[in-house]
Amino acid sequence: MKRNNHLFAILLLIAAILACNLPGNQGPDAPPSATESLINDETTSPPTETSIPVTSTTAPTITPEPSPTSNVVTITASGGNINIRRGPGVGYNPIAIFENGQSAVATARNADGSWLNISLPDGSGKPGWVNTRTQYSSITGDVTLLPVNSVTAPEPAYIRNCTFHDMLVKPGETKIKNQTSSPENKLQFNPGNYEVFDTSVSGNKSIKTVNLREGDTIDITKDGLGNPYSCP
Repeated sequence: MKRNNHLFAILLLIAAILACNLPGNQGPDAPPSATESLINDETTSPPTETSIPVTSTTAPTITPEPSPTSNVVTITASGGNINIRRGPGVGYNPIAIFENGQSAVATARNADGSWLNISLPDGSGKPGWVNTRTQYSSITGDVTLLPVNSVTAPEPAYIRNCTFHDMLVKPGETKIKNQTSSPENKLQFNPGNYEVFDTSVSGNKSIKTVNLREGDTIDITKDGLGNPYSCP
């Protein structure tokens, strides 16, 4: 009888041990297995083409282009007056005076930068040209960055000596031969104001004041003695 009791007790112990190892008997606080953790972190739906992650790349850095540097070119009459002319050259008519101490902002230049286009100092807004290479021209700014303006060529202007006396034209101390030396008695001059002197008369007598403009031909028809002439 005792033997049977011992056997029954052993069987009960074995049944209890087996019951502890059956699935579903873990307590509510038992940690999930490694396999369960992996499944819970993944999506259960199959991946599609659009859900495939794309490897990110660093976007290229775009450096903005620098804004053009502001360039203001100013010309000042310094130490004396300067002619303002119709075009970029001494062959054009003078149209105003750029007086000592006056300044103006240039809007354009000629091809080599020797003349600048400005507005007239009288406030009219009309354009004129000033020589940058006189001893009275003072420049600030970079002339080469200004746009180039082209102007039609000036009309030539002449003084012709119709007398039998040689003449001297000032300023410039230019001699004009008499009419017997034609065509050397006709010389081209830049537009401007001139005074004509008879070199055949003692003291180089002044006989004529000339305001020469583009396209003009002005004849000297009287000598220092008052004798009249006409050009052949």
